[in-house]
Amino acid sequence: MKLIETPIFRMYQLTIAAEKREAFLKAGVNNLLTSHQNEPGTLAMYATHLDEKGIDNFVFELYKNEAAYQVHANSSQFKAYGQVAQQAVTDKSLQELLPKYIKTNQDDMTIRGKNDYLLKLTTFRADNQTIEKILNDLSSANESVTYYLAAVDETQQQWLSLELLDGMEVPLLDPTVFEPVTDRKTKLLQVDTLVSQGNILFKGF
Repeated sequence: MKLIETPIFRMYQLTIAAEKREAFLKAGVNNLLTSHQNEPGTLAMYATHLDEKGIDNFVFELYKNEAAYQVHANSSQFKAYGQVAQQAVTDKSLQELLPKYIKTNQDDMTIRGKNDYLLKLTTFRADNQTIEKILNDLSSANESVTYYLAAVDETQQQWLSLELLDGMEVPLLDPTVFEPVTDRKTKLLQVDTLVSQGNILFKGF
């Protein structure tokens, strides 16, 4: 699916109460899987955690447009998830992202339970010339992978990339392409639940 309109792409950081984590995960699985099955405009959702105990969580969501998000926001599974989250989440932040490049695996993906998937989250600062080089390299890559590149704010100086890894894949881009960037920080997030439509492509440049 080639996207023409810029989709909605969001990152949530959630701190979860340890004693509520199992209930939170269960509600999340139902929310993601049901949304993937019933909502064509919900393109991808990734529920992940950073630390060993699963307290520090990152959730990424991709919607085709605002109408698609409203369908999800008014769904019964999201409302059920929200009720659990109110009890489980002790701290929350939301970052609206400005996607410039999105590519998902060729086939639909549904991952839940124990798995080897990691979501590599990299944040960095870069000038326009460096971003153009990264975008050109991404455009010429033919591998069936999941990769996102997005600006963190409208100044388009602060960026993030997401790359889905299964433990066997090599990085999509040559590491030298990132040599000019500054303030580069990488987190390897363990996937708890993942749903994604296959073969999504967006080029916002």
